[in-house]
This record gives sequence, structure tokens and C-alpha cells, in this order.
Amino acid sequence: MYTIGRTFKFEAKHYLPTLPDDHPLAVEHWHSYEITVNLEGPLDSHGWVYDYNDFADFDNHLTTYFDHQLVNNQFYNPTAERLAQFLYGTVQSLTQLPEGVSVQSVTVREHPDTFTTWTPNEEIL
Repeated sequence: MYTIGRTFKFEAKHYLPTLPDDHPLAVEHWHSYEITVNLEGPLDSHGWVYDYNDFADFDNHLTTYFDHQLVNNQFYNPTAERLAQFLYGTVQSLTQLPEGVSVQSVTVREHPDTFTTWTPNEEIL
């Protein structure tokens, strides 16, 4: 079994409405997001798990709905943790994976020093 990953980047702003008004993250602020999607599966007849070009629909979705946009317009309280879970569902619905290949995890970086990873065995928020 192999694990492969692809990283996508976009610039977006958000705010966290559940925080007190005086918290610095309660107001709109920007991040340079890096989203990594990890797939797990066997090699196919071409010798790969998945053709990275087949992520085009997911990449276009990120560009259309997230790049230079307000993430709060997509769902409520967009923490990095909730964004990872949200994008897991998005990549599941926008990619046609070969038999035996699955989305293992989605990792969100808002800053080079911090990240969160969501895997499908986690509790649904």
C-alpha cells in the first residue's frame, strides 16, 4: 500500500465568530493556506496510485470558492480543524478515485509552523 499527497495553495481571509470580540482571531485576517490531500492505495497498471492531474476539479474548486475569498462564506466558524474536515468532504465529492484508493487525510496549514490533519475516523463536527 502506498500513500501519495498533493499540496494546493491559496490566499484567503477568515474570522472566528465564537471567540470573544477582543481576541485577535475574532476579526478578519488573512492566511496563506496550504492544503495537502493524502491518498492511500495500491499501484495501478501505470505504476502509480493516482494521476495528480485528476485533482483538477478540486483545484478549480479551491480557486473559485477560497482563493482571495472569505472562508466564512463557505461554512460557519472556519478553524483550520473544521476546514480540514470540510475539504475532506469536498475532495471526496469532486474526485473519482480508482477502486482501492481512498482519501487518507487532509492537512491544513495556515502558517508554516502550524497545521492540523483530519482523517476519516475522527468525530464528525
